[in-house]
Amino acid sequence: MAVVPIVVWGALAWGCLVPLQHQLVKTAPSSAPIVLGLNTSAIYLGVSFSTFIGKHVYQTLGTDSLNVVAAGFIVLAFGIYSFSHHISLNDKANIT
Repeated sequence: MAVVPIVVWGALAWGCLVPLQHQLVKTAPSSAPIVLGLNTSAIYLGVSFSTFIGKHVYQTLGTDSLNVVAAGFIVLAFGIYSFSHHISLNDKANIT
């Protein structure tokens, strides 16, 4: 029974990695090795920090707060994405 959620998590969590890398290479083809290396490092850093933050939240606030803190990080990620997308659109508008 535990195999199904793990397969779904793997498909959803790591399935977005290849399209993300494709977008990065498309954005900066001349710097592809550097950009991909930085992206991989950021992913590993995020995974490492998530365990540290999860442990800290669990020990100080309890299990009821884990989902709230996780949702906060999701909102933060969407905010950063929206900001970077807005900057990208402005750069494209200034070029043309």
